[in-house]
Amino acid sequence: MVGIIDYGAGNIRSLSNALTHLGIEHTISHDKNVLDTCSHLILPGVGSFRYGMEQLERYGLVEFLKNTKKPLLGICLGMQLMAGQGAEGLPSGSDYMAGLGIIGGTVEELPSPHVGWDTVQELHNDFYFTHHYRVAIPGTFDWMPYFVKHNNVWACQFHPEKSQESGLQFLKDFYAL
Repeated sequence: MVGIIDYGAGNIRSLSNALTHLGIEHTISHDKNVLDTCSHLILPGVGSFRYGMEQLERYGLVEFLKNTKKPLLGICLGMQLMAGQGAEGLPSGSDYMAGLGIIGGTVEELPSPHVGWDTVQELHNDFYFTHHYRVAIPGTFDWMPYFVKHNNVWACQFHPEKSQESGLQFLKDFYAL
């Protein structure tokens, strides 16, 4: 069963609909005891870095996510929260606040919003994007990573639940881990 992490900043309905369409059993929760019974976890997200981290802390999920060995997928803001640090939502002139530190890097504002369909070379397919911030990982990408895969962690800047057939296949592939 897939656990969709509900921390008050997620695009939960469309993700739940996609998993239902695929016949993948799932639950929606912010209770780490419930999430711990799941085989896979998805950290979706829409909103600011600061709000997302504050909500994860509020529900006591920071250490749980940092230490999980389950397959974990971060989507959009969920990917950004996996970074080492970010400043979105902080008062002007503030230093960065810590992220989960799962994939490293820093969340930075894009020069202009990235909205629409784009090709993800690593996955040989087109996916739907809508974001104003990115995860910058020094020395690994020229512009931004759209998809990071490391051990049990997958993180994507795109929205698979809004990416039609390519997104559904991506979610199936994640569930197959």
